[in-house]
Amino acid sequence: MEKEKSGKVHGKIPVVFLTDLVITLWLSYFIFNSVFGLIAFFPVHIIHRRFHEKKEKEKADDGFFQRYREFLSGLSAGLRAGHSLENSMKDAREALIMLYGKNDDMVLEITKLLRQVSMNVPVEEAFGEFSRRHPFEEVLDMAEVLKIGKRFGGDYTENIGRAAEKIRQALLLKSEIKAKSAEKRLELTMMLILPPGILTYMRLCSPEFVEALYQTAIGFAAVLSAIGIYLFAAWWGSRIIRIEV
Repeated sequence: MEKEKSGKVHGKIPVVFLTDLVITLWLSYFIFNSVFGLIAFFPVHIIHRRFHEKKEKEKADDGFFQRYREFLSGLSAGLRAGHSLENSMKDAREALIMLYGKNDDMVLEITKLLRQVSMNVPVEEAFGEFSRRHPFEEVLDMAEVLKIGKRFGGDYTENIGRAAEKIRQALLLKSEIKAKSAEKRLELTMMLILPPGILTYMRLCSPEFVEALYQTAIGFAAVLSAIGIYLFAAWWGSRIIRIEV
């Protein structure tokens, strides 16, 4: 499973490399107006690769949370129907198989958990191992609920079902907030594309308007200052639209 994930990530690295090469060529001609601008490839590649890896991680986390939310939904539904915790987990796994297939990562994780339970490992311990493999707050909370519920007794299944539903609702709220912020992310992307687009148009259609920037030290300093302001605006804009739940 890890090899498959690694293959997916490394398979996209050439795309990142080619994109960085195109960006560097654009910078060399349209910004620095010199072949020495190719030196910018190294910082561009480092920044872009880190950004790409971060986006890939966010995408993987979103996929995990989506499947975990579906698992909690099936778990709480089974508990409300009067099934035991173990049987409710089995029902939730079957629902996941119908949605994502039996080779899905979450299905394999729940299968491993249930296999441990079938070997007389307490369910709270098996889920504790699952939470250590995926140390997200929502998973750790559920592991703690199982541990406390088993220790203090009471209406065990009802308490577990209620806790699972609350965690599922929190995950659903997080997903909805992220979906609603997608429009702002698109607006930021368009705003970041606009300045390079205008500069490209002017260099190709009216080069005399910007030629002076590349003939004097003051003009080149102005170009570097503009790049700094642009990068700061891009960083600040990404901070503004980032919503932590």
